[in-house]
Amino acid sequence: MARYCDVLFAAVLTLAVGCEERTAIYEGPAPAIRTTADSGIGHAQTLNTVVFLDDSLQIKLFKDEFGQEYPEWPWRSSIAVEATDSRRTPTDTLEVWAIFRNRSDRPVQLEARAAFYDATQAPLGEPSSWQRIHLPPNGTHHYTERSLDIDVGYYRIEVREGR
Repeated sequence: MARYCDVLFAAVLTLAVGCEERTAIYEGPAPAIRTTADSGIGHAQTLNTVVFLDDSLQIKLFKDEFGQEYPEWPWRSSIAVEATDSRRTPTDTLEVWAIFRNRSDRPVQLEARAAFYDATQAPLGEPSSWQRIHLPPNGTHHYTERSLDIDVGYYRIEVREGR
């Protein structure tokens, strides 16, 4: 009887482990989404995220150990988006934020702005004005913006190289 219980226990345990749902876990910085439109209004796939407007921020040339330059895989851009999210303020407007990481050994200047959309993904006025972001070598910095409207359902943070 003990042998039968051991086999039954092992079968149940194997079945439970085999049925466990596994999901991919992504850690670390992620690249922003590349878009070719300067405004991107009406592109649902780019809402509630950060988009890079300049190619130069997405793909950089890196030198190998022999000094030869080559394009690195696009997922290894020099600027990474560490995190982005939003929250309601006490006045019920929306505050959005993003944390950027500079993966290069030189200081980088970025400019960021936010556009806000209602629940039907229609734009709510013009995007905010550009804010300059100074990223130290291999360092991070954050960007924050608040909407003027309380009917915000979506946001989009646009980033370009500092001018």
